[in-house]
Amino acid sequence: MKLINNGGSLVAVGKVTLDRVIVIQQVKIIQGENGLFVSLPRQSAHKKEKAEWHNILTILTEQAREDMERAVMESMKKELLRNTAPVSKLQVKITEIPTESCLKAFATVHYDNILTIQGIRIMESNGKRWVSMPKQKSGAGYQDLLFLSTPLARQSFDSQILDMYERQREQQRKKYGQ
Repeated sequence: MKLINNGGSLVAVGKVTLDRVIVIQQVKIIQGENGLFVSLPRQSAHKKEKAEWHNILTILTEQAREDMERAVMESMKKELLRNTAPVSKLQVKITEIPTESCLKAFATVHYDNILTIQGIRIMESNGKRWVSMPKQKSGAGYQDLLFLSTPLARQSFDSQILDMYERQREQQRKKYGQ
């Protein structure tokens, strides 16, 4: 499910796969007067300037509908958790680069003793600092070799790297009296 944050009644939209055979797209979670509900795809038919909506799909048993709704709601809850959980299992090592270019340092990140990411760049230009993920040339441009799954995860990841960089710089200033 993809969460929708537009202030309207549409909360999420996604697809449901039945028995790995049939995929139903445009399954929606809507905030109604009596709470959240699952809406299957519908089609409008205009009759005398009034739109009427017709179901495209019908779930034949109450149990099947309840099972599908439960799975859709669970998927939305997982997406909510994924979008609110910051990255918290990082160990960051910074290697500063003594240069006048916008490249200020490289970072190596160890994630939960599972994965090590090398070649992360800490960049700075016009007073703005940012993290640049490892890239590979692709056609006329460059493509990130990895990315974080949500904007919140990326923000958490970047801020931990930049915080470690700033702490290391502060330690250097104190050590050398700058």
